[in-house]
Amino acid sequence: MRQHSAVVLAVLLVTSMVAVPVAGLAATDETGPAQTDDGTDENKTTDETANASVAPGERFAGVVGVQEAEIEGEVDERAFGIEVAKAGTNDSQKANAVTAQLGDIEQRLDRLEQRKQELNENRENMSEGRYRAEMSQVAARLETTKRLANQSETVSRSLPLDVLESKEINVTAIRTLQERASGLSGPDIAEIAREIAGPSVGGPPDDRGPDERPGRGPDRGPDQQP
Repeated sequence: MRQHSAVVLAVLLVTSMVAVPVAGLAATDETGPAQTDDGTDENKTTDETANASVAPGERFAGVVGVQEAEIEGEVDERAFGIEVAKAGTNDSQKANAVTAQLGDIEQRLDRLEQRKQELNENRENMSEGRYRAEMSQVAARLETTKRLANQSETVSRSLPLDVLESKEINVTAIRTLQERASGLSGPDIAEIAREIAGPSVGGPPDDRGPDERPGRGPDRGPDQQP
């Protein structure tokens, strides 16, 4: 399955790069403005400070990395769906597909947890822009991992209990993986990812409107990009 995913990923990534808005590399915060004592917009001030700390090249690298993670996640979701569809009414084969994906999800979370820790430990030794760009990629991969876990849970709930037990599939364990992914992302990383690549980081690329592509805020037109 993974070899198939890698081939499809390469094709989709090359195709998608045409749609990456090189100039559109800024995102806006959808939350309401917070006013400071002197009447200034606190959110705007914070966003401007964060934006100023990210060089255009660093932001572009973050956008490309986020989109690659999203495409990879979409390919893996489709590959899993194909495996389940091929199984037809064979519940044992469906359970095998779930087992394989759960093992992959756990490995992903181990790698992402380690990567997050490495970035935080080395934050003082890299530019703030590079830290934000690379952490946004971690956030995107965590979101796609959560979607894969949700997909696994949906399929597992359709399987008979005896099949689940024979394959040692535990719905509670799946929820633990979902919670682990959510805990690793957290609001701080999600905020960094939105600032780098827009409001829908980690979502399927095909589901995005033109104003939700990585690097474009919802209120920016083509003439408003930096």
